[in-house]
Amino acid sequence: MLAVTMTDAVQYVIIIIGVSLCGYLAIDHLGGFDAMMATLNAMPRYESNLKLFSGWGPIQFAGLFLSFLFGEFCAPYFIQRYASTKSAKDSKNGLLIFGVHWIFFMATTAAIGLASMAIQPDVKPDLAFTNLIRDILPPGITGLVFGALLAAVMSTGAAMINTSAVIYTRDCLLYTS
Repeated sequence: MLAVTMTDAVQYVIIIIGVSLCGYLAIDHLGGFDAMMATLNAMPRYESNLKLFSGWGPIQFAGLFLSFLFGEFCAPYFIQRYASTKSAKDSKNGLLIFGVHWIFFMATTAAIGLASMAIQPDVKPDLAFTNLIRDILPPGITGLVFGALLAAVMSTGAAMINTSAVIYTRDCLLYTS
């Protein structure tokens, strides 16, 4: 678990730097946040998407929110981290710090999506982020951001492998011997 935590810490720093730089440079390319929003508001095809609920009722929005909240909160790799702290207080503090940070991280991710819609309105949604990185960012930053994407995949993969190993050794081997 210590190895997973240490590699996660390094990967986390790479992810934060890469995603933050991508968001900042994409919005800066458009002339700032206000210019980006003016560009998006001038595009009739995105007019309904920029509203708060965008045709969704509050119950639908709350249902989606709660399903993601409980789905992510109970993911094995998160539970593994909650349970591996020295005390319950450390776990609570870590979860609080993560929750506060997650708000800013999601806002940055949303800003990248909005910038992508403004810069490349006809791109396929599956390619929006990678095309934005390729077309807007300078080469060194492009490598850093793609490294951040790989770090996110590696972090999740390492946690899943560790979780699988713990399940096998604790649940399968412990009860068969």
